Amino acid sequence: QVPSLTAGLPTPDAVAAQKEAFAKNLEKQLREGVVLLTATHKQKTEQLHTSANEQVNQYNIMLDQQVKEQEFLLNKQYNQQLSMLQSAAQQQMAELQQQAELLLREWEADS
Repeated sequence: QVPSLTAGLPTPDAVAAQKEAFAKNLEKQLREGVVLLTATHKQKTEQLHTSANEQVNQYNIMLDQQVKEQEFLLNKQYNQQLSMLQSAAQQQMAELQQQAELLLREWEADS
């Protein structure tokens, strides 16, 4: 008797069933991979935004401090210049007063 050429080979139905099982398994793995990849992407994106927000906050704090320091220096400079201006005005008023008194005495002496 001649041996059958298909002996030991799976039947077409068995091949189709195995193919379907593998395809379902691959689809399941793909879905799980997509879920995992999406979750990882979301987590990394959130970490990126959190880190960026922290950096923005740190920069804003640093910038606010620099503005306060510059404002303090401007106020100090303003107060110094204001004091000098007031002092110069008082000096000129005193000189004006002296000149007026001197002219008045001279006028009285000439009269």
